[in-house]
Amino acid sequence: MSWISKERPCRAKRGRTLNHGNEKTDGNQCPSPHFSIVNSNYQYIGEDSELCKDCFRSQLKGCEKFYESIMGQDLSLQSILDVLPKMPSKRNIRWLTMQNTERVVCKYLRYRNQKKHLHHATVQKLRDELLHSRGPNAWQYCPIDDIESFLSQLKTYLNLKLETLWLYALTNIDLLLKPLLYDLNFPVPRTWHTCGFTLIEDNAGQSLHYFYGENFFQKLEIAKQLLEACLQFSNGFANYRLYITDLTADNIVYDVTKSKLYLIDLDTIFIVDSSKAEYYNSVHRYEYEICEGCFSYQPLDICNYNISDVNIFLACQFLTEDLYQRKTGGFLYPIPQSIQERYPNLEKLLNQCVQCTHSNCHNRFDSAQNTINLIKEILLSDDIHLYKQIF
Repeated sequence: MSWISKERPCRAKRGRTLNHGNEKTDGNQCPSPHFSIVNSNYQYIGEDSELCKDCFRSQLKGCEKFYESIMGQDLSLQSILDVLPKMPSKRNIRWLTMQNTERVVCKYLRYRNQKKHLHHATVQKLRDELLHSRGPNAWQYCPIDDIESFLSQLKTYLNLKLETLWLYALTNIDLLLKPLLYDLNFPVPRTWHTCGFTLIEDNAGQSLHYFYGENFFQKLEIAKQLLEACLQFSNGFANYRLYITDLTADNIVYDVTKSKLYLIDLDTIFIVDSSKAEYYNSVHRYEYEICEGCFSYQPLDICNYNISDVNIFLACQFLTEDLYQRKTGGFLYPIPQSIQERYPNLEKLLNQCVQCTHSNCHNRFDSAQNTINLIKEILLSDDIHLYKQIF
């Protein structure tokens, strides 16, 4: 069997048929790369519109203009490697280059075959689906009976139709939450456009998988920003606390050119309205639960308190050990001997942060801030350049 295609080769443009994108074609013409990209993106939003005819109508003009500014799709080996850790997920991810050479990421976030029963669903049906049919990997809100109050604020801020709001909330909270968090200066990528269930955002860097073997001082800067991010999410905005339940290397990226860390997927986030907490003046202290290779927590425990230190625990654990409690899997492992000798409190603070229990517990928030201050001291030390030459 020959590997050579039996189809007739593409010919240069000569027909007069006008297709989307203002490309003149005949039945045999090769579409330009630009047309292929625009057409494939419009295919997505067309499929999305089948769920709700009017939900995305207001997005069409802005999305069309944006897609026209795209030069091509990045199919480099690096882009493919970047997405490999996410392949089992529900995301369809592509890297695109704009005419100004800026690179963006397109994430198609719809559950392709799981929402057919929601075609032209009413707001009430979408609401019932969200409240009563939540999967184990979905985002959570507490108290659930008051979720409409939270979503109505997002609706006003993002200027969405009610049906669009509930569809997004049911499908992937990133579509609603990320644009808001970016505007509030949280470490998340900038959202360029939301087109149906496609979220278009900055290409914010490489996942932390690529930094395990980097210079220790580069990793210290990343560790500092991770702890700062976890403090910011814990404090949240307004009355809302934001708890990151998927703090893993493929969910955190770092842009070397900007020296900035970002959290890129919040679809399993746990949002708590602290004003409704039973213990309004108390801090929930997370106690490690045996869950080999995973992270386990009790949502009700976190809901009952004004604020939880669970984000801080996850950050400290990520820096010191993996999910199997192996120190060799910690992001900061190994700490150079010279650093251990001069700054013995670094490892001590991180270990205290992980091992904190109710019977013998230092405040994790204080541990995180003390660790941040110590890292700043190390990075500003006079002999850091000597250390960098050695390690």
